[in-house]
Amino acid sequence: EPLTQTGLWQSMFYTAEREAEFVAKYLGPQIRKDHPETRIMIHDDQTVNLLTFAAKILDDPAAAKYVDGVAYHWYNSLEASFENGPTGGFPLFGIDIPVGNLLNGGADVQTIYDKLQEQGKDKFVLASEACNGFALGTDWVGPRHGDWGYGYAYSHDILWQLKN
Repeated sequence: EPLTQTGLWQSMFYTAEREAEFVAKYLGPQIRKDHPETRIMIHDDQTVNLLTFAAKILDDPAAAKYVDGVAYHWYNSLEASFENGPTGGFPLFGIDIPVGNLLNGGADVQTIYDKLQEQGKDKFVLASEACNGFALGTDWVGPRHGDWGYGYAYSHDILWQLKN
């Protein structure tokens, strides 16, 4: 994950420009030389950052030629509650309430997919991970046997991914 660092999982703290440079100068050429069948995915972070992060890498021709796909997560969609809209605050009664973290971003997946398709019909987007029961700084950590909300959130996400 280029944009997150909690110390609890692997991450890198890349800017879009630095990830583009790494892909263009180092990762891309080496992977294409030694393992040409291996696909290279960029981003692998939140949907809310697709337009400000992944799109910048795809706009860099030196990096984009090595990019096969864009991986993304749905956590800032509040586990599938707000997936289909543009990135923003918390929608309540038709009013966009600004919050500390942006929400949603699902609509941006299509924008990134369209950009990839302009670069090559074999390029793709991939929802690379999802989990339930882990919210830092809250009591909402770990399994809750019998709580169908986790299953609902997963099924909603899976159906949304298949639909889109």
